[in-house]
Amino acid sequence: MSVGVLANSVFYLVMVITFIAIVYSFFRKEHIRISIINLIVLFSIPLVTFRNTLKEPAGTELNHLINSLAQGSLWAIYVTMAYIFMLIWWYIFLKRLRKAK
Repeated sequence: MSVGVLANSVFYLVMVITFIAIVYSFFRKEHIRISIINLIVLFSIPLVTFRNTLKEPAGTELNHLINSLAQGSLWAIYVTMAYIFMLIWWYIFLKRLRKAK
């Protein structure tokens, strides 16, 4: 298994787990607004990344994201901010989950 395949597998696994956690938040009726935003972000990241990496002939998606971010590409800034938002959402989710125990 190549590194690229492994990285993509981990990426999509994290996305699926995030989706399950968002659905869990909806059922618990906690942090609905931020979870809706996270759901939109969750689906937009792969779409935006895929659309913009089609233009790149070689290299990985991560390398293309880093290079585009260094060039100030708007899509790369959006994807980076979306990842940061997801991390913040996970922090809030896990903090709330830990508090419930």
